Amino acid sequence: FTVVSVGLSFAFNNEGWFGLIVIVATIQLTACNYYCKTVRSTKIALLVNTFLWAVYSFLISDVAYGIANSVIFLAGLVSLLRYERKAFSH
Repeated sequence: FTVVSVGLSFAFNNEGWFGLIVIVATIQLTACNYYCKTVRSTKIALLVNTFLWAVYSFLISDVAYGIANSVIFLAGLVSLLRYERKAFSH
């Protein structure tokens, strides 16, 4: 499905360089779902992915989705920082 998704993204990309962010985000999330084996790496992968989608959303002027992804990114960052603090306190 990832190969099909990336192929279709290349075929129908009408946003130039901005459209490549979608492809990078798709590949990044797929690879991380396969390779991430810890809570920390999974949280970081999701942070990177929500950041990519937030950037893409703002670049294409989808402000509502950009704000939503920014809020999700910040919540994920807080979650990661709390997780790290808890991990180091033990």
